[in-house]
Amino acid sequence: MNRRLVGTLIMSWVFLSGMVGTGLVGPNRSSVESEFALSHAQFGFAVAAIQVTASFLALCVGPRLRSWSSYRVLMLGLALQSLGFAAIFFVHEATGLIGGWALVNFGTVLGAVTNNISMHLWPNNARKGVTLLHACNGTGKIAGPLLVAGCFALGWRTSFLAVGGLTGLVLVTFYLARRRKGTIPEQAPPSAASRSAEVWRNPFYWLSILPFGMIAGGEAAFVTLLPVWLEKGHGYSPQAASLLLTIHLGGLASGRFLSGALNERVSSNIIIAACLAAGVFVFPVLLSDRLWAIYPALYLMGFMFSSTWPTVYAQVARFHSGHRDMLAYGSSVSNVLGISACVLISSWIADHSLRWSLLSGPGVLWLFGLIYYATRLSAPEVAPEVSAQAADA
Repeated sequence: MNRRLVGTLIMSWVFLSGMVGTGLVGPNRSSVESEFALSHAQFGFAVAAIQVTASFLALCVGPRLRSWSSYRVLMLGLALQSLGFAAIFFVHEATGLIGGWALVNFGTVLGAVTNNISMHLWPNNARKGVTLLHACNGTGKIAGPLLVAGCFALGWRTSFLAVGGLTGLVLVTFYLARRRKGTIPEQAPPSAASRSAEVWRNPFYWLSILPFGMIAGGEAAFVTLLPVWLEKGHGYSPQAASLLLTIHLGGLASGRFLSGALNERVSSNIIIAACLAAGVFVFPVLLSDRLWAIYPALYLMGFMFSSTWPTVYAQVARFHSGHRDMLAYGSSVSNVLGISACVLISSWIADHSLRWSLLSGPGVLWLFGLIYYATRLSAPEVAPEVSAQAADA
């Protein structure tokens, strides 16, 4: 398979990953809660339960598909996602939403945990791969709310069908591309046997994967509640709230491009510190009613969640250069637990104070910062080894 074509397909897959969570859950949250008469806490519990169950099934199944190539597993994940989106659109019952979202999560995590294709696309410039893939992921995050805003007139389920159609298109392109004679060997998914007991027993391994869940969870907590706050706290329509969410996500994508440009000249510790400092702009969002203060604050808040995750991955990967598969697997586990826990806790807080529930996301990242700078995770960089596989978070 042509290397450039494979790179384009992988970037398309990462783009879709950005649309799925951030782009669909937050903007559609109020509509789902209203239709099914859910409190914020009940919604958070349902999302967490579905994600943990489906994701851990994928985490168990993925590494055991040794007889399949990574391309085939990615295609299976895309097919399951397409079925899930279709179920949400066509089955207008709770079972359709629950089952469909479970399939979407299963397919997403299955692809993430078995994707060892990315590291072969930029073998001599892994940092470039991480930057490109995370930029595509950030662009997907922006495209999601825009799509939701455009579909509101046809019903909130239409946005799920639209993303399902895009997923199916990428799946068909993958299938057609695989039929061409390849120039890149089809790698088998990471093996469960590669997870050595020695690494499992190493406390530093668990410390290394802890930040990924905290960063992903903090972002999820903030982004899934921000549209609700804009609707109920400021009186915006669902369409307007979705469009305003893109301002915040535009800051996130801009931060990823900026850190990519500075990556060779600025240390990981400085980039992470700058991202964490951007969290102070949450206070104008929470405390001000003036649009001239809220809009730029939303944009600058995006920098907090922009390059924190990939920069931490680049920083800690050098500690585990002999266990790349385990680091990718562990970061996926951490993402699942972190997102589920943060969405659940922030949703419970939202039932008591919607305004201050938004502070939970930045709060988790500030807690991560304390852990990061107080431990050897922030040790000075020495020729870091970065796996481009990291970019699907």
